[in-house]
Amino acid sequence: MPVVQGSVPAIFFAMVLLGGAGRAVAGDLLECLPAGAPLIVTFRTPLTTVDRLNAFTKRLPIDNPTRLNARWLMEEIAGNEGWDPQLPCAIVWTRPEWDMGHAVMCFVPATNHPRFSKLPAGPRGRRDVHAVAATDKAQCFASRIGPFVVASKDKESLEKFTRKLEEGTLRRALNADQIKLYDASDVYVHLSVRPWLPKARMFLAQIGMVMKMASAVNAQGADVNAAMFDWLIGGCETILKDMRSTELAFRVTDSSFQLTHYHTFKPDGKVAAYIAAQHAEAGNLWEGLPDRPFLMAYATRISAAQDAQIFGDMVACMTRCETVKQKVSDGTFKEWNDVLSTWCKQQISSNLVLTHESPNAWLELYSTYYVHDVPIAFGCLSRFQKMGEEVQELLMPTGGIPGKVSETRIDGVDVKEVLINLDDMDPAVRQMLGAIYGRQPLIQFAPVGDDRLGYVMTNQRDGIKALFSRNVQRPLSSNEGIRRVSRELPDNPHMMIVFNVGTCFRYLPTLLSAMPGQSSHTLKPLPPDKSGGDPLVAWSLVLKNESVRGDLFLSQEDAVTIVTLAKAFAEVAEPAVTSTQPRSSQKPANPSSEGTTPR
Repeated sequence: MPVVQGSVPAIFFAMVLLGGAGRAVAGDLLECLPAGAPLIVTFRTPLTTVDRLNAFTKRLPIDNPTRLNARWLMEEIAGNEGWDPQLPCAIVWTRPEWDMGHAVMCFVPATNHPRFSKLPAGPRGRRDVHAVAATDKAQCFASRIGPFVVASKDKESLEKFTRKLEEGTLRRALNADQIKLYDASDVYVHLSVRPWLPKARMFLAQIGMVMKMASAVNAQGADVNAAMFDWLIGGCETILKDMRSTELAFRVTDSSFQLTHYHTFKPDGKVAAYIAAQHAEAGNLWEGLPDRPFLMAYATRISAAQDAQIFGDMVACMTRCETVKQKVSDGTFKEWNDVLSTWCKQQISSNLVLTHESPNAWLELYSTYYVHDVPIAFGCLSRFQKMGEEVQELLMPTGGIPGKVSETRIDGVDVKEVLINLDDMDPAVRQMLGAIYGRQPLIQFAPVGDDRLGYVMTNQRDGIKALFSRNVQRPLSSNEGIRRVSRELPDNPHMMIVFNVGTCFRYLPTLLSAMPGQSSHTLKPLPPDKSGGDPLVAWSLVLKNESVRGDLFLSQEDAVTIVTLAKAFAEVAEPAVTSTQPRSSQKPANPSSEGTTPR
């Protein structure tokens, strides 16, 4: 997308925060908006939602919070004050560009206001464009559509708007799910992808060029990186070509914020075929994971069967590179393709949790895979790891980190292990990874149930035992925080990610203190929220009928806690950075020690 310049980003961002539920208006806003317009931003009732947002900012522990002003925003953008901020309105871009001078406003005029209230309506089926002026405002052009007025400073844009409207309205172009989303939202943004395609493709080409130039600095493997970038850019272009529209919907209540993104695709395209292949039944996304303090929890029930072709294309792309051909035989690539295809077809669902329970603040990963046949899937994982010794660069679970596969037996279960040897790595990388994962992180994977594989990366010799089905007495699905945010998101999502922001804030200072040259600083314990847990940010994804819907949820209570934590973390983290400047012979001032713990 094009880069937005000047003051438009600030104004547009503020307008996206408008909306709300207010008194009804005789007329349908969606019937007054043209289908196919490059960009449409609708607001239910700006004044109501602005009041809610301003009420929320008063709760934040910050001085002089910014206050929004709905009337000021409309005057700045529409060049008029003659509108009713309690009723629906919209901004329509008739060109694929961000220039507000070409935008068209659709709104209900204020009662008895001389600027727009007496604007005549044209004959049935025709919308006349009138010049509207006032002594204290610049001239603009306007037409009336029922109770609504459409106005713009640019006559050509308004005429284009009226012609587009005759071709079809937005309400008739939206499906039932989109209309339901619009009805439940304070702000609804509709973007037709087709008008933006040339600029989007140009942007992708520029990104690819920059990435290739950056990778060319490292001559070794530059052709592989270039091939991978081409593969990625090609995939993005396929998605854009198949996409019909993108929606963003924002909803604010007295207790929460929710942002939804919704994408529709051509019914005969590759993306629609991928969505149609998802027939996974609803179930417990978190099955097999123990309830532990987490930084991030992730789960998906998206079938990986079609991914075999996607990854096969990626491998084929790499095999054409001379650098790879010199190192890896055709037989190895064929084996990789066969194993990868089998593995993708085996997967039904998977999940993982990232924790840092270790007193040394080392990250630990626990993951499970729900599969069709445990012995076959376990064999695939084993072959992945062994091939990783020969082909370190090909998406191995070890990620290119040096390590050898060995076998052991824990509590009667056959376990594969990879002990990561950091000593053979670059010193700077070794120090960083050692602070994050410990000096000798261990990968383990094994069958942990009748239909599930376990995969862990810990510093514990028997870490895999935590995933044995007999040991998971309290599953992650019983976590009160997970249950709380799940109730606010769509039912039976295909994917869900939950970030525990409180745990992340507690982890970062400890991690920083473990890095070379850092001082030790820790935040005070986080007070629990009303649910007895830490502040959570949750996102879910639902695939349905050639569409993809994602929802981001944050309670206002958690938002206040996050801002409080961020403020405290900033105060603690700033003095933790060791200066590289030579020490002054002059005695420094005695700093405040509030909120810090001396090392």
